[in-house]
Amino acid sequence: MITVAIVEDHPLYTKGLSDALSAFPMQVLWTAANASEATVLMKEQKPQVVLLDIYLPDKSGIQLCKEWKAIHPEVRIIGLTSMEHRAVVKQAMATGMDGYLLKTTDAVHIHEAIVAVTQGRSYLGKEVEHLMQRQTGPSPYTIVPKLTRREKEVLALIVKEHTTQEIAGQLSISATTAETHRMNLISKLGVRNTAGLVRTAIELGLLDS
Repeated sequence: MITVAIVEDHPLYTKGLSDALSAFPMQVLWTAANASEATVLMKEQKPQVVLLDIYLPDKSGIQLCKEWKAIHPEVRIIGLTSMEHRAVVKQAMATGMDGYLLKTTDAVHIHEAIVAVTQGRSYLGKEVEHLMQRQTGPSPYTIVPKLTRREKEVLALIVKEHTTQEIAGQLSISATTAETHRMNLISKLGVRNTAGLVRTAIELGLLDS
């Protein structure tokens, strides 16, 4: 029986995924809603496979994967996300992630992915494979806006779905200042809202700069 852990901050998705996996010969050892909790549980009970959300409230799943792979190279890690961006997939796989799935993937294919990585194979969901085959990203003529250090910090927290109040608290600035940075970013990237901001920032590779 394959042992699995789920690191995901949306409880309904976690429950649905746990219930779906119960139909297969595998056991969910534990679930965690954030990176800190998951790190503690990993030390107590190590699973064969971790289903890891890419965007967690306290740390990037990509960074967490990098840390875990250095300590627990035998643990297989499959990234989960709802964001369809080629740059994110490439960044995730570069950390040693063994598989990558969209959250819309059905239980049968999630099970298929888990089995594949336990056998030492990498696994990309069909949607992710199609995404990687598409020509994406900015053209050579795209003007990439230059961001200040503070704008990059705010942007990174926005991508992790932090609210204006949370961003203000983490950066020790006022909520008004945090919101001003958000609006400046929207203006610089020429988008209409936060969703467009996140999408464009990833496509332009601003999170890696």
